[in-house]
Amino acid sequence: MRIEIKNFGPISNMSFDLKKDLHLIYGENAIGKSYGAYCVYCLLKNFKNINYDNSSFFYLGRSQASRDIEHIVKNVLKKIKTSNKNEFINLNSVVEEFIITQLSLSILPGIINSFQNTFSSLSNLKNRYSDEYYNLTFHLDNSQMIIGSDEYGKAIITSFTLNNAIQGILKDTKTTKFSIYTNHKKTFGVANEKHFTLELAKYIVGEIAFTIKQLQDNINEIYFLPASRSGLYQALNAFTPIMAEMTQNRFFIQNRNIELPSLPEPLADYFIDLSTLKTSHLNKEFDNIISTIENDILHGKVV
Repeated sequence: MRIEIKNFGPISNMSFDLKKDLHLIYGENAIGKSYGAYCVYCLLKNFKNINYDNSSFFYLGRSQASRDIEHIVKNVLKKIKTSNKNEFINLNSVVEEFIITQLSLSILPGIINSFQNTFSSLSNLKNRYSDEYYNLTFHLDNSQMIIGSDEYGKAIITSFTLNNAIQGILKDTKTTKFSIYTNHKKTFGVANEKHFTLELAKYIVGEIAFTIKQLQDNINEIYFLPASRSGLYQALNAFTPIMAEMTQNRFFIQNRNIELPSLPEPLADYFIDLSTLKTSHLNKEFDNIISTIENDILHGKVV
């Protein structure tokens, strides 16, 4: 996956090819190096955490997901039935619109929240030179997705384009009367409308699942290490007011609200991750030392 970042805060244009093992970002101060690193971290973190349940489209209950897929399948079936026999009907726009809706529900809330946490205000993401909001383009193997912004800086999917040509056709043949073709090769063909609606629903949901798989491809764990002095200083300085309050009288603290300083989400995640480091081997060694001392006392070796 390749990510192009345009008009993101101070960034005019920056790109990351995630198939590459190493990226070197260099340049003068205040040109957006940290903005770019923060942006990619927030995106990958939320891509990794996508929880998408395909089975929700096929529940017997009237869930929103099942209503959405039923609506799209009926529209496609109607287009094919009203077309001339043996005439290919382009279905890309219909499928792409549905994918935008589903991806918006899956990935945008987390990205918006991460941007808000990291950059304090979404208005900070407007480019200071062009006076335009950001444009994030994701080049995938079978598609291209663009995340833009509304007038308030809130992330929206402005475009999704499949590289595959999806076509439907009504044939004279009975066994494959209703057929779907991908890149001019038959994907499936069935004899009746009932089977067609089910197969088409599976096909469209499969396109969404494949897109999410590509967004998550090669993302194992996401870590942020603040290697710059400014990042470490910012985080360490944030602990100063916390420690100052904690050193006061405990009763005083219980009756007073402590206002925690804000940290960019990547830095906050870094310190949270530090707190989860496992020290089980240290605890085991400490227990062995205590056990040895107790045994020595018991046998009169230590007075």
